[in-house]
Amino acid sequence: MDQILSPQPLRRIKAKVLNSFQRHLERENSSVMNSSRVNQTTSAQPTKMFVIKFETPWRDYDYIKRRGQIILVRQRSSYFRLANMQESPASNVIQQTKVLARVSHPNIASIYGLYCYTDKILLVTEHLDISFEQLDFQSYALEEWEMATIVAEALKGLTHIYSMNISCRNLKMADLRLSVNGSIKLSPENVGHHEVENPMFAPALLELPVLEEMIGAMTISRYHLTSADWGWSTDALSFLSWSRSGSLQNLIDHCFLREAVSPRRLIPRIRFTLEMENSAADDGLLSMECRPPPAPGSWSYATPPAHPPGHPIYGSGDMMDGIEMS
Repeated sequence: MDQILSPQPLRRIKAKVLNSFQRHLERENSSVMNSSRVNQTTSAQPTKMFVIKFETPWRDYDYIKRRGQIILVRQRSSYFRLANMQESPASNVIQQTKVLARVSHPNIASIYGLYCYTDKILLVTEHLDISFEQLDFQSYALEEWEMATIVAEALKGLTHIYSMNISCRNLKMADLRLSVNGSIKLSPENVGHHEVENPMFAPALLELPVLEEMIGAMTISRYHLTSADWGWSTDALSFLSWSRSGSLQNLIDHCFLREAVSPRRLIPRIRFTLEMENSAADDGLLSMECRPPPAPGSWSYATPPAHPPGHPIYGSGDMMDGIEMS
């Protein structure tokens, strides 16, 4: 353990990781150049560059709050710039950085930095206000153009990931996030490093379970209704069926997606959802303030909430800023 914490081995670990990552970028750039010579019509997506640090992220970011798996933070080097932070086990840092460096697309959240600290990877991405799961479809049912628009934007990001032969099997509905400016993007934390054969024609239910879950969540509130009772159209139900039995290409080519419009049309719903979330949080704080004080000698309900993993309370700049790697 003493050898892991000593400065000299840690410097060698950092150098090894950074050199390996640099070699990967050089191979990627070489591969892109060779591919362009073979087929001039193929557009290559440049490798994404972002900060990789083996230290605590709390030197660069201020903790604001946690909502589910997302930690909202403020970037210290920018003027009130918000970002989302998500943690995961540090199982294979080098492989994960290689994957993340390849997923750059307008429908995928931009990556600001990756921090390896103790036994965690903390990925910092652009701030997107709400997740797909926060949209209340039971209380406020979607219209078909809304569903088509959300799915169409998600498919753009998924198609790019699949074009890189990267797996999306571990993506969750919470990984699709929306902003109040109308952006709909995939958060890349859960993309996998194993390759997919014939991705465009692989079974969507097997390779894209998140897509079927999303479509099912959006359709369930009106699934029992007939079209005469404001139920789903034949095209919408057909699209739901293809998400379970078809391929990614089948979904991209489906006529239901012709109803998709600009995602900016969804801004009122997104703003409404965010306002409802903030109101619910304010109501929760108010109810706590209005409670009577605890009886003398009894336990207090005012116990402060637990600090999130990685919060500065768990470490300072004098602590180890790296991780052990075999």
